[in-house]
Amino acid sequence: MSVIIPIYNVEKYLKKCLDSVIKQSFKEIEILIINDGSPDNSLSIARNYKEKDSRIKIINQENKGLGGARNTGIKYSKTRYLIFIDSDDTIHPKMVELLYNEAFYKKCDIVTCRYKRVNSSEEVLSISPKEYSVNNPISDFMTSNISLMVCNKIYKKNLFIENKIFFPEKRFYEDQFVTLQLFFYSKKNLSIENILYNWFVRENSITQSISNKHIEDMFFSLSSIKNFLIDNSLFNRYEGFFYSRSLYIITTHLLSSLCIFNIDTKIYLQLILYKLSKLTTPQKDIIEIVKKENPVYFINFSYNFLKVILINKLDIGMIKFLDSKSLTNLEYKIKNININEIDSEMFISILEYRNIKEVILYGAGKLASDLLKKLEKNRVKVLAVIDRNDSNFLNEFKVSKLEDITLDLNNKNILITSIAYAIEIQNLIENYAKKKNFNINILSICNLF
Repeated sequence: MSVIIPIYNVEKYLKKCLDSVIKQSFKEIEILIINDGSPDNSLSIARNYKEKDSRIKIINQENKGLGGARNTGIKYSKTRYLIFIDSDDTIHPKMVELLYNEAFYKKCDIVTCRYKRVNSSEEVLSISPKEYSVNNPISDFMTSNISLMVCNKIYKKNLFIENKIFFPEKRFYEDQFVTLQLFFYSKKNLSIENILYNWFVRENSITQSISNKHIEDMFFSLSSIKNFLIDNSLFNRYEGFFYSRSLYIITTHLLSSLCIFNIDTKIYLQLILYKLSKLTTPQKDIIEIVKKENPVYFINFSYNFLKVILINKLDIGMIKFLDSKSLTNLEYKIKNININEIDSEMFISILEYRNIKEVILYGAGKLASDLLKKLEKNRVKVLAVIDRNDSNFLNEFKVSKLEDITLDLNNKNILITSIAYAIEIQNLIENYAKKKNFNINILSICNLF
């Protein structure tokens, strides 16, 4: 059983990581520390641990990046099973034991555990869900049943060797394509509910940063996945899933990193949109495909894209790259935006672009309350407020249920002030309009683009 730990500039975190490994309840392990040309004191720390524990082996190499260091670990491993650990993370004392027993006794190629994301104060930020497999690795991967993370899993070494799977060198997001291949070739995989891996989220880490290289490497990974699906005659079957998953990954890894002011944001957004257009063919619109295939991923992307534009005070006309038909002539610029009011400003921008002067609000929460004040300043008249509960007031408006409102809703504009429940509410209004034979113009994050 081999535990592979690449090290590079981790002198602040390495001791905690190594302590968690050498204290494992499962003692029959070789600990391979791959020094990836680290310029700091990491190697010295590793050598001190090696003097105290004969299971530790140190392999030095010129810098090849995280992926290249993992490949070296695979090459030098002398055992049947592998676990990868990032050197700024820690593991539960029983992680190796529990994963190994599942893999060995149940003859699995891969076994996955859950992980928790922890900040520098050791506060838990989130806990991963259990990964439910339907024994279809492509479907599992595309629908997020399988996490992209490499480090919360144990692997049979031959899975790499026999299928010639290696991590790309000096690339960010090296986990994604490798994870897909491993599950594709795996004959049997399991997941367990135990939370055994501690992923420490630190400032300036790969997952918190963005640069041109981050964007280039992200689309290199997505293109590799697409080509793999094509080569295995699977792309036509999973096309919608692939584009949905791609938009989700772009949102969580790239757009989320731009939701703070950055002088280069405009360049980054333009590069993301350009690369996105190259991921498909000119005859196909990836946004429209995802809109139809997975509207939740579409909404998440739309919301974060516009949020980035507002925070960085960019020309909202950049959205025309996504839908040239409806937004080609847009020249509206956002100015003096309060970051704490991004959501309300986003909806104001929708109304201003569409030149809407009268609206009915659906929703009576804080966002609707903020909007009421801003709409008056922007000379947009609110005709009524609708919500699922009709027992309260929003400012001077009596809140009514959709089916109880006395106002004629035919040919009216209804603005959905919810983001999380936008799809559900839109379906509700559409069914109501169909039943009443009304024409209602629904405005929400769902149909922004």
